[in-house]
Amino acid sequence: MGRLNQRFPKILDKLSDDHKEIIFNTIVRNMSTKALGDIRGQTDRNIRKVRATAVKKIHKALLRVLQSREENGIPLTPNEKEFMKNALDDNKGS
Repeated sequence: MGRLNQRFPKILDKLSDDHKEIIFNTIVRNMSTKALGDIRGQTDRNIRKVRATAVKKIHKALLRVLQSREENGIPLTPNEKEFMKNALDDNKGS
């Protein structure tokens, strides 16, 4: 997953500062959405919604990277293949 590791910071850089803050605090620091909402003066529900939007953007960007790798004949790990399958299945329902 070397190339993906190189691209992941670029994917995160494309997120808004708001999305980065919420992702960092809820996922990296494991802060509850309630606690973060209290700090930011927002509801728990709003924090969850913004986090879901940010995660969706990350997933879409990762999917594009993996599709590009697959098109260029770069082998994917079983986890990457499973991620692509699930992401493509989810998009069919949209």
